[in-house]
Amino acid sequence: MPLAIPRPELERDLLREITTSPFLLLAGPRGCGKTTLLGRLARRWRGATALARLEPIACSPEVLRDELHRLAEPLLGSNPRGGPPLKALHTALRKRPSDSLLLLDDVTELRTLAYYPGVERPLDAFIDVLTHSKAPSVATTRFTFWMRQHFPDLPIRTIPPLTVDELSAAGAVDAELAVAVSGGLLVHAARLTDGDIESTLMDELRRGGGIDAECRATMSELLHRARGYGACKWVLRVLAHEEGLKLTEVSRRLDRTPGSTRDYLRWLEEVDLVVSRDKRYYYVDPILRLWVRIHGSGEIVTDGAIHREVDAHIVACGGSEAAVEAFSFPPAPSEDLVEID
Repeated sequence: MPLAIPRPELERDLLREITTSPFLLLAGPRGCGKTTLLGRLARRWRGATALARLEPIACSPEVLRDELHRLAEPLLGSNPRGGPPLKALHTALRKRPSDSLLLLDDVTELRTLAYYPGVERPLDAFIDVLTHSKAPSVATTRFTFWMRQHFPDLPIRTIPPLTVDELSAAGAVDAELAVAVSGGLLVHAARLTDGDIESTLMDELRRGGGIDAECRATMSELLHRARGYGACKWVLRVLAHEEGLKLTEVSRRLDRTPGSTRDYLRWLEEVDLVVSRDKRYYYVDPILRLWVRIHGSGEIVTDGAIHREVDAHIVACGGSEAAVEAFSFPPAPSEDLVEID
């Protein structure tokens, strides 16, 4: 059973920020603990709170209005039926009690409402309302790179990876190695806490294991949001075996032009599957890279193959602080933007 890992210092820092800013955007890849953190902030806030997961309810302007009013009625009041739904919702958001706190998970999902006739830039309008409200709001996004491109002036707080001290305080036996092996990503690190990291990682990476299921879900969710599905899988396969390659090195391994390869890498950056540091490309999630090495060959995976890859991964990490860079997103470049469906 994965450990519950409270982050009291981070929570205190965020609560202080909330009291001085009308809108706080928390960013980080899938599995870094964004939703859990929102729940803990809601419990620690002294005034009225409401927490809503936007992904399932951002399916139409009417559903968003109705469900947000249902989930946050103490803050937004009764549902004003009739009229333009988003305009009514914006009005209710502006009238919230000043000591209330609204927490919104996956705010980037509001972009999907732009497919409805008459709805223009719904995410931009929503964020504008929140940033000019008297009552504070906290939102999360899985798409740090994309949000920084489209909202360069919006303060974005990136959730840091777990530290050795945090994992030790939660009861982990070998916290230093667990953090190095997982890159500090909570969804993986929380499973590697009993001291026998190698055998635990092997079990979790077998078909049907917890980490295996999480990696499959991550690949399915994020790759389907990226352009060039097949090309993106190809690049991930290359980087799984040789991480830290430059653009020209990736293009040579793909036997494609640097221009087309730049597009592939950019599409992967847009959904935060890879990150560029010093013009070299890395997986955001080191465990996902390990999973691709194990399950990306097209073969039926044996325990021997899993053992070899897990052992190599642990040796390569070796507790090095350099391994914990999963959330080190660079400033957004000023290139052409790529849309996320």
